[in-house]
Amino acid sequence: MISHKSPDPQNPVQEWGEESEDGAVYGITLHRVPVPSSPSRSNPSGAFVQYRTNKVRRLKAARLQMLVNHLLDADRLEQDYGRIFLSTYRTFTSTAKLLELTFQRDS
Repeated sequence: MISHKSPDPQNPVQEWGEESEDGAVYGITLHRVPVPSSPSRSNPSGAFVQYRTNKVRRLKAARLQMLVNHLLDADRLEQDYGRIFLSTYRTFTSTAKLLELTFQRDS
């Protein structure tokens, strides 16, 4: 399921909405990035800017095991996920349970 908001054409970062996949909810952000262009015969000055849009998914909600796996997965590094997870996990689980799931993952 995808839900989204209307984009603001002036803002290069757009909160787009949410996606659900495999029992997890992801927040979707679109990042508009300028792509360098070189002059061509049809446009010798090269005075236009092209953009590429990157879709960024951030894990927002999931089962505890999936949250822990996401925390420990080096391929899915999100800028603030570890800091946010470690500062809030006590609101939804215990330290003992978190450590148990962490060590179970490695075995």
